[in-house]
Amino acid sequence: MGTNSLIAVLGFAIVAAILMGQITDRTIESYDNTYGYVKYTTAKEIAHSAIQIMLLKIDTLSQVTSAAFPVVGLLSGGSYRVDGSILAGDTLQLTARGKFEDSSYTVTARLVRGGSMVPDGIRRLNLGFHVTPLNFSSGSNDSIDGRDHDMVGNYLPGSTENVSAITVMKTSDSSSINAGNKGGVITNDKGIVGTPKIKVDSTLPDPMTFGMAYKSIANYIYTNNTAGTVNNPKPFYIPDAQFGDSTHPIVMFCEGNGTSYFSLSSTTSGWGVLAVHGKLKFTGNGTWHGLVIVFGNSTLEFDAGNGNGNLIGGVLYGGLPGSVFSSGNAFIKHSSRAIEMAMSVSKPTLYTIIDWYE
Repeated sequence: MGTNSLIAVLGFAIVAAILMGQITDRTIESYDNTYGYVKYTTAKEIAHSAIQIMLLKIDTLSQVTSAAFPVVGLLSGGSYRVDGSILAGDTLQLTARGKFEDSSYTVTARLVRGGSMVPDGIRRLNLGFHVTPLNFSSGSNDSIDGRDHDMVGNYLPGSTENVSAITVMKTSDSSSINAGNKGGVITNDKGIVGTPKIKVDSTLPDPMTFGMAYKSIANYIYTNNTAGTVNNPKPFYIPDAQFGDSTHPIVMFCEGNGTSYFSLSSTTSGWGVLAVHGKLKFTGNGTWHGLVIVFGNSTLEFDAGNGNGNLIGGVLYGGLPGSVFSSGNAFIKHSSRAIEMAMSVSKPTLYTIIDWYE
């Protein structure tokens, strides 16, 4: 091979080596850029997830204090830390830091708690009817008692939390109750008891405006899609069991239709919120401590007359005009303590994010 040819070959070799080196450098650079982006996005996802993890944690707390922070953990091959500070009122600021290898990402979220999803007007309620006109009938053995009781139904003579036995929307509904009441004055803890016995309040909360929200946080959901008839509705019997207790209240949501109803019977015992989208009957000796909310965009029936049922706390009933309330042996007793217990179950889920910084 001639000298010129050898020089040419060596030249090509040198150029090829340079090109290969450039390609390798670019490949490494491209890999570094790609993997660097993966590390960055992973750290970002960890930080976002850490906010959700923190929200799940505070969902279980009746009150958020500084003791709840920081929260740390491992996630997706990386780690996170969430710090929090309690600002004025019910405002909370969370700072989440996600880390993956040598990449990190920080998210700051500001949240505000809106309070209970139940309007405050229910705090001083025994049996409230957001129904007008109302079809009302009570039996001679009823006890609809607005005096304050403890959470198991014992009368508290010294309490200042006594309320009206019944609250209605219009004066004409008071007349319907007086005409339909067979219990008369108090006799052996029977009858309609309260001062006044019947109160008219046109601002009584409409359960249709908030009742469905309980479905999203319910511990128990029961559905009755049985196709009965309006005059012969089909029952769904809520299991004979204890649901929750005084320190661990729950939410039970019952989804019905116009031709079915739910029955709280026998030894069923519940603590918390019973929200019924449809018709409800007490057919035994069941007891509910807390709030009972019966609502629907139809003509409803709330029958507490087929057993010795106990509703201790507060009841709000809403339906289309002509909805029916009837009872025969039921005990409906106001309990400010049971209402507070029930309202506490809805508070943790009501944090709303008002600012988000990344």
